[in-house]
Amino acid sequence: MRDRPGPWRRSSRCDTQACVEVRPDGDHVDIRDSAQPDGPLLTVTADAWRHFQSAVKRGGPPA
Repeated sequence: MRDRPGPWRRSSRCDTQACVEVRPDGDHVDIRDSAQPDGPLLTVTADAWRHFQSAVKRGGPPA
């Protein structure tokens, strides 16, 4: 069973309404387009999200 989702967050570097938002949801992370908050969600595992963030910080593609 998934936990109660946390609040939606977006990058502090986002200065428009067209950003990606994420929220933790237990062992998963939900991702959405802030311009379409009622649109579809992309859900990935928390591990996949951490790997993606690490790759972005390194400046390369996910390994």
